[in-house]
Amino acid sequence: MKNDFSVATHCLVFLAHHPNQRFSSSQLGENVCTNSVTIRRVLGSLHKKNLVDVVNGPKGGYSLVMDPNTIRLGDLYRHVGADTATAKQYTGSVDIDCLVSSNMGKVMQNLSEELIQEQIRYLNTKTVADIHEQIKSFQ
Repeated sequence: MKNDFSVATHCLVFLAHHPNQRFSSSQLGENVCTNSVTIRRVLGSLHKKNLVDVVNGPKGGYSLVMDPNTIRLGDLYRHVGADTATAKQYTGSVDIDCLVSSNMGKVMQNLSEELIQEQIRYLNTKTVADIHEQIKSFQ
């Protein structure tokens, strides 16, 4: 999954912290400590889900569209690449004449998918607003 979920969460919390303001991909990239290409890719997918608005041009940038209380982290996780977390993470081969090796992939894939579903269930108990409140508590 790379770090798209962290990048997306960071950007949305930052935008929630600065309501009614727009920030360029360069500004967000500097705050998130990543490059502007990553910001544009991640926020582009969130724009398609109507979580952020983007205005092109020198006075443009990204802003939060939805109420941060309604953006569940599990949904955000799904939006930005939970599918890539199930990439091959197991050993064995269906081509090997061995009960363990030829079936380990199926078993580990199922475990991986179950784990992701559990993570999503947990993350859906948290919102962008919850993370924002945690951040503000450090003041």
